[in-house]
Amino acid sequence: MTTYSVLLKEVQSDPDYGEETFAVDMGHIAAPINRAWASRDVGRELTDEEWEAFRKFPSDLTPIA
Repeated sequence: MTTYSVLLKEVQSDPDYGEETFAVDMGHIAAPINRAWASRDVGRELTDEEWEAFRKFPSDLTPIA
């Protein structure tokens, strides 16, 4: 089961699942994806500054919603 399907199942089944928990969970999902996208052309270990900066939403993608 993927992280996404686990999250979806939890959102649907836990009546106490709230906005704060959702925000934290989305951060756990979005940061690594954003970091992977931002560092896709870097052929070395990221610096601490890059590691933090690359977790932000990509500036070269436009949100669809």
